Amino acid sequence: YARVHASKFKDPNNPDLDPLHMHGYTEIFFCLSSDVAFLVDGKLYPVNYSEAIISHPNQVHVCVFKKPKNYEYFCLWINSGDNSHVCSCIPKPNVVSFDSKTKERLFSLLNRLDELLKKDKEFESSLTFLKILEILKNDYQSNLSTEILPEFFQKILNYINENFIEIKTVKEIADKFFISTATLLRNFNKYLQITPKKYLEQLKLSNAVELLNKGETVTESCYNSGFSDVSHFIVLFKKKFNVSPFKYKSGIKNSTNL
Repeated sequence: YARVHASKFKDPNNPDLDPLHMHGYTEIFFCLSSDVAFLVDGKLYPVNYSEAIISHPNQVHVCVFKKPKNYEYFCLWINSGDNSHVCSCIPKPNVVSFDSKTKERLFSLLNRLDELLKKDKEFESSLTFLKILEILKNDYQSNLSTEILPEFFQKILNYINENFIEIKTVKEIADKFFISTATLLRNFNKYLQITPKKYLEQLKLSNAVELLNKGETVTESCYNSGFSDVSHFIVLFKKKFNVSPFKYKSGIKNSTNL
């Protein structure tokens, strides 16, 4: 596992913010600031102080910062197999919440873990990590808050998520909903701070990674994810993950970027 505790200035208009992405491990995001939303698995959720946002392996996700300001947050990454005991401790919903007492205990442990890891106290940090897992497994509440996207835009996202393999161009999406490509672009920038082209591209790449993990060849993963040109697919894959799909398939995985 790995963790980060940060208080950083984030500007939604900064092109260097983390882009929409996916990776092969679980990410648990705790925000201690307001004006934050989190897109995961095609849904955009508000992030409240008492909540955690969980993106499971290979789910496309991104944190959406709404205003230029300092944001404080914890982020915990857990790399475990699907059948491991650690994996069984992680809640299945993408959004979970905690009562006030549990929340304070959880944040206290996260701060403690941060201090112990900085001091290279491996045994104590492992114990603290297990206590965090225990809270995640036993003391969370399923969050019933609804997504915060307008209905018309959520329908667009649902359509893309369900049909991204068949969709070849952004214009196809705009035509499906009888809007212009400029209107589609404007809504993506407004709500998700990403272009529809990049969103569609990331879904295809995410699917290709899953297919490679299942044993498909690079060519099969390319075409079965909706790409029409293998050379172009290889360029996009390497640009996104810093490794070619051939090397990825051979087991040379970059755990920092995937």
